[in-house]
Amino acid sequence: AVDGSETMEWFEQYRMELPERFDAQRSGDTPDRQWLAIEFEADLAGVGCRSYRLVARSESLTPIPIPPPLTTDDGTVENDYVRATLHADGRVDVLDKKAGVEYHDLNRLESTEDAGDEYDHAPGRETHTITTDGLNGTVRIVSDTGLRATIETSYDWHIPHGLTNDRRQRAEQAAACPVRVRVSIEQNSPLVELEVAIANRATDHRVRSRFLTNLQTTRIHSDGHFYVNE
Repeated sequence: AVDGSETMEWFEQYRMELPERFDAQRSGDTPDRQWLAIEFEADLAGVGCRSYRLVARSESLTPIPIPPPLTTDDGTVENDYVRATLHADGRVDVLDKKAGVEYHDLNRLESTEDAGDEYDHAPGRETHTITTDGLNGTVRIVSDTGLRATIETSYDWHIPHGLTNDRRQRAEQAAACPVRVRVSIEQNSPLVELEVAIANRATDHRVRSRFLTNLQTTRIHSDGHFYVNE
């Protein structure tokens, strides 16, 4: 038995670290030397499961029509519920079509020095925050099967490699940290999936992904270790 999800996780890790060897679009490999991921829409009951097999058949079968593609433009994926636009620096704009609400500049990545211990964040006396705003990544369509579409951007984020010896401020020398941001939607789902992968080559810093919604509220709820904090 092949564990498809585990295989794909390993493949994605290799592709991020060694893209020139594992990306057929870059290496120019012929189709018989490429990985093949098979995707189909399954009829599943809630909290249920079903087994499927890949079987060789001698007789020809009637091909199932491929659904119309979800990708509408470079950097944009769209279905009947949402439209998501991925910018070169990893920020995302999302339009909720049913609610008629649009959100801009989601997933703003920032790095701030961390002079604290293993439990608590503490800024340096001379704090300095670095964002990915304006970085010129490469946006491309990863896949578009009609059932699911994924786009991504990738770039190097240059972050101070650590703190100075007195831990008062960030070091001048920078470390290049590869970043990959992926946005995915499915044909019949209102969800926008976001995946951020960072090869962290710096120390003593805190990375945050910020989602500015402009919502006004008097209280928030956040996940604690064993309960929800209000």
